[in-house]
Amino acid sequence: MRCSNCGWENPAEATTCVKCNAPLGYAAVSSQPYSGYSWSDPSEDNSQALRGTVPEGQIFGSGSIVNLDKPSGNVCPKCGYPLGRGISSCPRCGNSLSAAQSGPQTSGNPSGSGATRPGTVNPWARPQDKNGCSLTPVAWEDEANVYSSIKYSGKSIILNRANTDPSNNTITSKVQAELVKESDGWYLTDKSELQTTYVHAGRKTKLEDGDIVILGNRRFVFKG
Repeated sequence: MRCSNCGWENPAEATTCVKCNAPLGYAAVSSQPYSGYSWSDPSEDNSQALRGTVPEGQIFGSGSIVNLDKPSGNVCPKCGYPLGRGISSCPRCGNSLSAAQSGPQTSGNPSGSGATRPGTVNPWARPQDKNGCSLTPVAWEDEANVYSSIKYSGKSIILNRANTDPSNNTITSKVQAELVKESDGWYLTDKSELQTTYVHAGRKTKLEDGDIVILGNRRFVFKG
């Protein structure tokens, strides 16, 4: 049932308006916002007394009334959504807006300086972790297991038996090595007491003084 005082559409079983608390089925005799019960003859034609919905600020005294009926000409600087006057946050993306906006902006160009709206992002594509890497164990010649890649994240990764090969006693349970991400790539440093971390020279590899080179089962100290 529509309230004749404020125009709010109420459930059929309601006896008073859920918005302004006026009795339903009676017309307000005053054009002012509801301030008490105004009774009229139920037999009278009250169709002309129906008015549009009154802003909540007039009913509940919440202060300033936000005008959402007419767009202000401004758009959200983050997503480009058209904004009404008095909006404090974007209804689409939730971006917090400044109290004073600098006037109308062209839709589709929030910054007014050649910037375009951001394109739609694929929701199924997971962003790549720029500080991530992985290690894939290689099976022995007589081993039937097929190992999966072990993924790591962070700029500094401590490697030990638990997070590489839990059943391999040749890897220390404390700190075997450390992987560090720097601006030009990943670096590996041996941290084990027995110095048993090596890199296979599968491609041309730069050597520094003090590097250990293993040929067969013999270790050599390099000095340039």
